[in-house]
Amino acid sequence: MRLWLPHNAPPSAPAAVCLAGQLRVLSNAWLQDNLLDAVLRPLRAALFMHVSRQSRSCGTRGMRWTRVLVDCASPAALTSRAALDAIVHRIAPASMSLLDDELLLRQHKLSVASAPGVFRRTAVGCPYSTCAPLLLRYAGCASDVERFEAERGQQFRWIVRARPDLLLCMPEPPRTDREPSRLEASKHCTVRKQLGSPGPECPSMKDGDDD
Repeated sequence: MRLWLPHNAPPSAPAAVCLAGQLRVLSNAWLQDNLLDAVLRPLRAALFMHVSRQSRSCGTRGMRWTRVLVDCASPAALTSRAALDAIVHRIAPASMSLLDDELLLRQHKLSVASAPGVFRRTAVGCPYSTCAPLLLRYAGCASDVERFEAERGQQFRWIVRARPDLLLCMPEPPRTDREPSRLEASKHCTVRKQLGSPGPECPSMKDGDDD
């Protein structure tokens, strides 16, 4: 699936942000808020996405986290259509290319020695089978940025490369329509602790804590 939505970009956007990789946890509203508040809005950036619906929690690599073997092509290993629609609506990319790793490699007539989710070094020196698809996604994102610049007759001053699971400083607690899970709250408080300002939403965090 490919979407070309240049009207979503701010007028005279000075920066482009390329999100490339697997969508993974970007379906969480608090991570979408983090991306918006810490990157897209401060930079007034146009967003370009070259992503896969596949999850890292699949294949033999996923067993390192879940201890359960989940087929990387099964619905359980994919971001749902509802979550995908919510992502597009909320963070409003100027373009999105949605293609899973195996299909992307096949499209470019490439192959790797391991299936998605398998830990094994590849010819390009990466420890995971997602490495080659990631490089292809960055290349595709660069092409979209150039097309956008040509159509608008302007050049970006900066181009930022990031993964969909990017987590940056969040000065406020996650804003969602529900209470954040313990994992979400823990990640937020960990970031605040690293900044030396845990905040009232992290009452258990004291100087010297390591967890």
